Amino acid sequence: MFAFVILHYLAEEMTKECVEHLEKFLDMNRCKIVIVDNASSNGSGQRLKDYYKNKDYCDVLLNNENVGFARGNNIGYKFAKEKYKPKYMIIMNNDVLINDGDFLDKIEKIHSETEFDVLGPDIISKKNGLHQNPMYLKQLTIQQVNKQISDITSKLKHPRINYVIDKIKSSIRVRTRLKSLKRKFGKAQEKIHINRHINPILHGSCYIFSLKFINNEDEAFDSRTFLYREEEILHLKCMKKKYTMIYDPHLSVLHLEDVSTESELKFREKSIRQEIEKQKFINTHQLASLKVLLDVMKEEIITNKK
Repeated sequence: MFAFVILHYLAEEMTKECVEHLEKFLDMNRCKIVIVDNASSNGSGQRLKDYYKNKDYCDVLLNNENVGFARGNNIGYKFAKEKYKPKYMIIMNNDVLINDGDFLDKIEKIHSETEFDVLGPDIISKKNGLHQNPMYLKQLTIQQVNKQISDITSKLKHPRINYVIDKIKSSIRVRTRLKSLKRKFGKAQEKIHINRHINPILHGSCYIFSLKFINNEDEAFDSRTFLYREEEILHLKCMKKKYTMIYDPHLSVLHLEDVSTESELKFREKSIRQEIEKQKFINTHQLASLKVLLDVMKEEIITNKK
């Protein structure tokens, strides 16, 4: 049996579309769906609960507060694990769409070939057509994480100045994206999504966990983070515990991206001040998660020395 955990925040129609794709393309006799509302301020959580109340394959959980990505998904993970005891658990964003009728069978086939503990599909961005998986083939170094912590700390001290700088850099990055990819990955790795990879860092918008992971782990993600860097932290955890992470291009999903963030601004005019506040919010949580990532990396070093 397959359990889908979908974290919801504000974007009601997007969550419905996500579920509609599951209903349309998958055999719901083989599936259960757990929607976790992260205390949406627009009442959409309760409306979803009412909307799905007569569908016995769908549960809607209402959080009393917004606990973020990791803890929100962990609530759904624990609920699905205890109630349904699934063989596979798919944790995915509500802006991820599945439109492959063979999706479930492909998961089982890949598991029979690889015995994966965590599987990542080919994630195709609707925004720009890029393939988001695998994110990286190697972990960041402690030096790189410290550099990012230093950079973000500086940005938080001067948010307005860095807002302008980031806008300029963003424009430059768009014009030179291909060159940047070549410098970062090299020509041979520009299309790393084409082949299966073992133990890469997988994109956080869609994970498939198999029975070994589910039986052994009470949580999917590190609850110390609110948003961001879940991918690197999960990868370190899996490598420490000898779990196998697989990226396989035979499995694919469509990623619409940033739906919940945009929904927060839906009913108000976006201003420079609001953009700066949004960037401050992102940087604050990036910084906190980077510090958790750094702690996990240091813990790994200490463990390896023993």
